[in-house]
Amino acid sequence: MYLFSLLLFLTLGCDKDDQTPVVPLDGCGLPTDVGFIEKYPTTTNLIFNPNNSDEFAFLKDRYFSVCCQQELVIYNMATKEVKTIYNGSISSFEWSKQGKIIWQDPFTRFLYSMDTVGGNIFQLPLDTITSGAIVSDSLSLERQPYIYTLSPDGRRIFYDYSGIAGGRYVAIADLNGRRLEQQQTLAFYYVSRWQQDDLLTSLVYYDNYINFEFFDLEEVFAVPNQSAASAVSTANLGYITSMDWVDDRTLILSAEKGIYTVHLPNNLFGNATVNLIEEAMCPAEGYIRFAIDRQRKKLLVQRFEPEYKGGNFGVKNPHYYLMNFDGTDKQTIEIPGL
Repeated sequence: MYLFSLLLFLTLGCDKDDQTPVVPLDGCGLPTDVGFIEKYPTTTNLIFNPNNSDEFAFLKDRYFSVCCQQELVIYNMATKEVKTIYNGSISSFEWSKQGKIIWQDPFTRFLYSMDTVGGNIFQLPLDTITSGAIVSDSLSLERQPYIYTLSPDGRRIFYDYSGIAGGRYVAIADLNGRRLEQQQTLAFYYVSRWQQDDLLTSLVYYDNYINFEFFDLEEVFAVPNQSAASAVSTANLGYITSMDWVDDRTLILSAEKGIYTVHLPNNLFGNATVNLIEEAMCPAEGYIRFAIDRQRKKLLVQRFEPEYKGGNFGVKNPHYYLMNFDGTDKQTIEIPGL
């Protein structure tokens, strides 16, 4: 994930006058005589307040005004209030039930914590615990997380990293960055989510399909190089950017072509059933995200859509929709200033 985020930053660049020639417009049913496509904005997380389903947070791209910066914005659908709580380099973030926002710098991979008004910012040290002594390695890039995800209660952080002397490790830390557990692993976790009962779901990509691998975290930290407890396969949906649980047998994920519901078999072995909820807009595949409200009843979708004006094509601003998990009862959410 870090590599993908960094490549995305480097690909987009920082020169707001830079434009990329349009190639695939004829395959999208759009005009073929346009001159240039404006750069795609950077999008990552879209997250509901875990304690208030009227609020959600997202990243607002600032490439057109300030190089390599994003705004972390909170919007309240009931009051229509828009709050920017942080400006800076952010590749992803999580919102804890404990009232903290954990976010990652795309270049250093350092994790930071702050409150929901943008205050009390500090870097999580992610110290190593060895024989009761705390050994600080917060300045070592090798020790910084590739992926991370919060526990369902929002009190702990699971992440993986590379050791200075080689090898890959997984660890759990509290919200203050104190490492509680660590273990060596052979697994690559990529996109991961922490389910109830200490079950972690991770995605592994193959040529023509995707494996959903399930790890019992108690076993992962008890035995080095623990393999997945079970796995479920599905057709390759392209690069997957995020996923989340609806219940113990249903996942929702965002991929290049859209947002999907994934129904898992009861024994967590075999093939999953996949249904499309919302399609991405060609040629803006991969620029679609979702969030699930805290009651696990509604889906919020952020989608970048084609705009053709004056001979040029662009997808600068996102559109937001609230809907049921099957795509019905779809409502447009208007955010002032976007």
